[in-house]
Parts: sequence; C-alpha cells; structure tokens
Amino acid sequence: MDVTKLVHTILTDLRETKQRKTRFIQRILPVTHTCYSSMEDISRTAKEMLQPLHTKDPKTFGIMFKARNNSAIKRDEIIKVIATIATCDGEYDEFTKVDLTNPEYTVIVNVVKNAVLMSIVRDFNLLSKYNIDELTKGFIDPNKEGRVTETDTKAEEEGSTKEEEIEHPREEAAEV
Repeated sequence: MDVTKLVHTILTDLRETKQRKTRFIQRILPVTHTCYSSMEDISRTAKEMLQPLHTKDPKTFGIMFKARNNSAIKRDEIIKVIATIATCDGEYDEFTKVDLTNPEYTVIVNVVKNAVLMSIVRDFNLLSKYNIDELTKGFIDPNKEGRVTETDTKAEEEGSTKEEEIEHPREEAAEV
C-alpha cells in the first residue's frame, strides 16, 4: 500500500466534504523514505526517491523543509542538493522544473534530531499543506460553540437562527 496515495485520498475527501473526522490530528504528513542526517545519506535517499519522477512527462516540484532539534543540517544545503538531483537527471532534465507557488509534486523533508523523514506528495498547496484544520475550515462541531459556517449564515438570512438549526447534545443532557 502506498502511504502517499492513502493520505492524498483522505485529505481529498476532507476537502470535498468539509467534515472533520478526527479530533486531535492537525496535519498528516506521509513518510516514504528515512535516513541518517548526513548529506551523503540524504543525497543517496533523494536519488532513490526521485528516480520514478524522471520521465518524459513535464513535472513541476517544490521542496518543503522543516528541521527540529538539529542545527547541523542547513536548509539551503538540503534544498540545493534535492533540487540538483531533481532537475539534473541528464536524459530528462528539461522535463522537471521548479515551481514554488503551485507545484505538481512537493518533496517533504523533515529533520528530527538525527533522522531525516522524506516523501514526495501531490497537491500539497491545493490541500492546504496537508493541514486538516485548514481543509475543514467552516465545519461546526455540535459539541463546540462559536464557529459559524456558510450554512449558518444562509439560515440567518432566511430568518432562522443557529440555535434552531443545530441541536446541542449538552443541552439535551442537562434537561434529563
């Protein structure tokens, strides 16, 4: 099972339905490759990971880098190494271009202490950088008060109120 396809399917569903199905998860980032936090290992893992991307189909990519508890690995060095590997394949280098605003693929690099977690994902910016809070913005949870959705504003325009539209379980329990 491909973890990137699974996460992409989950987040696409959340984007379409705007219904939050998790309680404590804020962001889902898949991890397909791991290595030690040395430039040699990162370069080797990036070559292995980016190999399927080298085809004659035009592709655009971006790089998202995040480092936690590691000051040895520098952001600019990692981005330079991965961009060089992605664009300089030799045979297909004219088909892979950098696009930072709306890339087709995003290379995610997370450095946590001595481990590097890497993956290639699709539609990273379109799916709100895989942030569940942003994808489900506007969803109202019946257990929480204070968020107003588009349906609430439409109901107010029609003359009904938010309280009439949604039953609150806490209020029902208090009545019993």
